[in-house]
Amino acid sequence: MNIFRAYKLFWKNYVNFHGRASRSEYWFSALINVVILILLMMISLIFLFSGLVAIPFSGDVTTVNSLATGSMVFIVIYVLFCLAVLLPSLSCSVRRLHDTGKSGHFIWLCLIPWVGGIIMLVLLAMPSVKTDKYGFQDEEFDI
Repeated sequence: MNIFRAYKLFWKNYVNFHGRASRSEYWFSALINVVILILLMMISLIFLFSGLVAIPFSGDVTTVNSLATGSMVFIVIYVLFCLAVLLPSLSCSVRRLHDTGKSGHFIWLCLIPWVGGIIMLVLLAMPSVKTDKYGFQDEEFDI
């Protein structure tokens, strides 16, 4: 599965907690989301730090205010994107757990500090299991 098809399936199945998600579908969509979040944060930090650097060199307060406003706009976009990918990420993680033969309730392990994230990382990286308990493994089966 290519990266664009995986991201398309990520958004297409955003509330589908049934079925399976292949390793490529999960990890490609996670990679794209992380890259987008890093870019948004970098743009926000560029606006913020350029505003801080401009303070001693510029007597014009409007320039500093406009750069700070630009930084806040990208922070708001960052938060909105985080909220937008929350439910699709949960559903993709549950479907990925189904693909490894585990119940979707293993997602609650993420709430355990430190250890839960490591356990989830291991579970999500496990290879697929051939079972019909959670539906077919065919990637065309996803709705």
